[in-house]
Amino acid sequence: MFTHFKNRNEIDGDLLYRFGEDDRLDSARYDISWQYRLHPVRRPAWGLVPELNTVLELNGRWLEDADVVRQVTAGLQWIHPQWILEGGIARDISNGSETRLILSSRFHFWKWRHCLQEIHLLENEFISFAAV
Repeated sequence: MFTHFKNRNEIDGDLLYRFGEDDRLDSARYDISWQYRLHPVRRPAWGLVPELNTVLELNGRWLEDADVVRQVTAGLQWIHPQWILEGGIARDISNGSETRLILSSRFHFWKWRHCLQEIHLLENEFISFAAV
């Protein structure tokens, strides 16, 4: 997994390979995306604020003994501190050129994440304390 921010641009990439077991075949998938933040133009120095991004993605899926599926997706992404809503148009560019609309949402469990950040900070403080 890779993420890089520069100004209003973000580039993400990930690759996942799963080895098959028993009756399950080997499989892989990848995702490369570019997002451009429309709003806000500048992020605040501290805290999370809602964002609106354009998104352009290239995705692929592979299953052992099957064709590779590749698709291009263009859409919008609305990020809120507690959830994400995405919508777009996906076009299959490898098998039949099917086009479809996509709408997805995700919920963030911020309290749990905040708890993990506190634990991480405590670990860093402990490591610093132990080094003194």
